[in-house]
Amino acid sequence: MRSLVQLLCYILLLTFCLVCFYEFILRRSSFHVLSENKILNRADPRIDDFVSPDPRIDAFVSQSHQIGLQCGTENRAKDRIVFIKTHKTASTTLASIFERYGYSRNLTFGVGVGTHVISSYKLFKRHMIHQSNSRHQYHFLTNHVRYNRKEMEAVFPNATYVTILRNPVSQFESAFGYFNFANSAHITNSEDPIGTFFTDPDKFYNTTGFFFKNQAKNGQIFDLGLDTSLQNDRSAFNDVFKSLKQELDFVLISEYFNHSLVLMKQKLCWQTDDILYISKGIRNSHIRYQLKLETKERIKAWNALDMQLYNYYNETLWRKISEYGSMFWDDLKEFENRLEEIQSECIDTSKRDVSDYREDNIVVKDDAGEFCKALALNDVEYSRLIRKRQGLDN
Repeated sequence: MRSLVQLLCYILLLTFCLVCFYEFILRRSSFHVLSENKILNRADPRIDDFVSPDPRIDAFVSQSHQIGLQCGTENRAKDRIVFIKTHKTASTTLASIFERYGYSRNLTFGVGVGTHVISSYKLFKRHMIHQSNSRHQYHFLTNHVRYNRKEMEAVFPNATYVTILRNPVSQFESAFGYFNFANSAHITNSEDPIGTFFTDPDKFYNTTGFFFKNQAKNGQIFDLGLDTSLQNDRSAFNDVFKSLKQELDFVLISEYFNHSLVLMKQKLCWQTDDILYISKGIRNSHIRYQLKLETKERIKAWNALDMQLYNYYNETLWRKISEYGSMFWDDLKEFENRLEEIQSECIDTSKRDVSDYREDNIVVKDDAGEFCKALALNDVEYSRLIRKRQGLDN
């Protein structure tokens, strides 16, 4: 009897040791994979103002939790989406993803009268939507218009609210070139127009007739609802910021576009092919600027509200990656492999579309299939197709 008890004790001890050793090997393996992927998938750290949290946190999650994360609790694709299209943030590329998804499924879009831009400077109002066939509610909003939750809910009920942000340093540099702020400030002869602008930003910013002035200072929080006249009102900013934290369902980060799309796919319960893309609105090199370190710091100070917004949502993005668990990096790799495959299949690397002098856009191959052609359509082209299908005037 005593020998039998000893034997059972030895078996239990051996089992315990084997379990501990197996768990150690798993943890070490996950540590290596996550650390490697963290290095491979980071954007240029010089444009980051927030140091991404260690993605190893919460890397170990149960299999059942992983399954739940893949598609949320409802386990059905979300097809009512309000996309707040910010300026110069890769928002045109993202808009085309939403438009392709909705158009291919014959879903409805709220569009403006006569153009793909509803408004770049007014808060959304329900009367801005071109009504057709007595329809008053729609599935998607993807065109430029400023965020106004109450009015949007009247037209897009039970929608998921999504937007995208970009590091304010690179976003300002992009807007400066694209909207030709140098011309508005009468400093086109300067060899360093952005540097010149920041020698006296208030003077140049208040130049009479400054084109797209609302995008020349804290343009992203402006798109998300804060009026330019209230930018010096800390209380007003805090109110808008608090509302955004409560109301926005998902915010992508431009510098981590693919990372963001993988998370968005899980949030919306979509498939990998639903988030494939071909980049749109690629800025031509002649309107790009090299920024000095001191200029970058001045841009940050000038766009302090956008910096606070960006840092918060960049941190939120990395927290969500940690919560997703170790499978995130596998899903990201799978997506990027599929993206590389489809872009190789679709894109003619010997050609560029320069019909808009500000842009250097991708061209698809002459023998490209229908899916490639759908990927290549931009916001303007999709809006035209949507308006035609919904019986609206072009």
